[in-house]
Amino acid sequence: MTPQREQALRRYTARRLSCEETGIPSGQTTIVTAREVEAQFFASSAFFARNVVNLCVLDDATVAQVNRDPTSAVQRAVGGIECRRRVDADEFASRAGASVERRGTPEPYLYLLPECFRPVAMAGVRELGDGDAGALRQLRLLLSPREAEYVGSNQAVVFGVYVGETLAAAASHYVFEEDGVVSAGVVTHPAYRRQGFGKAVTAAAAQWALERGWVVEWSTTAQNRGSLGIAAALGFRQYCVDTEFVMRDE
Repeated sequence: MTPQREQALRRYTARRLSCEETGIPSGQTTIVTAREVEAQFFASSAFFARNVVNLCVLDDATVAQVNRDPTSAVQRAVGGIECRRRVDADEFASRAGASVERRGTPEPYLYLLPECFRPVAMAGVRELGDGDAGALRQLRLLLSPREAEYVGSNQAVVFGVYVGETLAAAASHYVFEEDGVVSAGVVTHPAYRRQGFGKAVTAAAAQWALERGWVVEWSTTAQNRGSLGIAAALGFRQYCVDTEFVMRDE
């Protein structure tokens, strides 16, 4: 990865984690107050809940997000962090001990660079237009509210593939122009999952972005094997992992 791309990803991650002012110092753990973020980002649970710590662990640094009015359990947990070094999720959980009520599923953030991209071709994959809006709406109605947000009609470009008259899968991006990053999303019709449709439309959307000089982001959960499988097949590399901790009030 070039220094320019690394700098862009660092800046983008700092914006996502509400630490634009401090940045993400290498070799340290930075504690920040979770804030309301741009509409394209999913807000940290720490923004809404006083008893949550969200830990983002990079290769060389950690960011801990807490509520503006944290509970005493959260204050004790982050107060025990040695900020002069990087603390990972396992160490945080071990030090917090019985104060941790629940540890959430890790959410990896991965990135795709041009030199790592492995294209996938499938007949029928194309850029969708106004005439496909109805089919896209029908597809989104079959999904959970959060899944439906991954691909919206207001995004710059959407790629899709049909099986007969049914839109089997669609993929697009949220664009973070000032950082040179696009966040990819894909949705697949429940009847056509694990058949390669999601991977094919994601590959088309990724190629569109890479040809325009963007770094492509992919975020998911560690339990979503289908999503991780698409990312691995196309050449995405892990950059950081978010883990949410719910702290027990004593």
